[in-house]
Amino acid sequence: MISPIIEGNLSKGDIIKLVQTGRIVGDQETSMMGNPIFRPGDEMVLFLAKCRFSYAKDVYDIVGISEGRFDVINSKIYARGPSYINYVSTPTVRKEVKRSDSIAEMSYYDITHFGFTVEEFAQKIRELKD
Repeated sequence: MISPIIEGNLSKGDIIKLVQTGRIVGDQETSMMGNPIFRPGDEMVLFLAKCRFSYAKDVYDIVGISEGRFDVINSKIYARGPSYINYVSTPTVRKEVKRSDSIAEMSYYDITHFGFTVEEFAQKIRELKD
């Protein structure tokens, strides 16, 4: 079920169909790295686009797969993007950013590290449009 909307034509309370790569058979889950299968009760911030396949009318897909998915755990944003995975496993030289900086300057690691609430994250996204 749709909760707050940052931008788009969906409304709070809408129910939509999402397509996701992967499957669950018995106890085995097969999914793309960084994008585990959705489960009932999962809370996340998603950047969505309508699928462009003729057989997928009124179905949505996550933009960039894991790049467009941010999990919400204990009311805080956790990034799923590949830059986060790469940073954790292979430290690189990167620009230091502050919590007050534009989200466009932040890596997925920074977004998780700063522990934004959903509303703070939504505000950072809105600031990009201004």
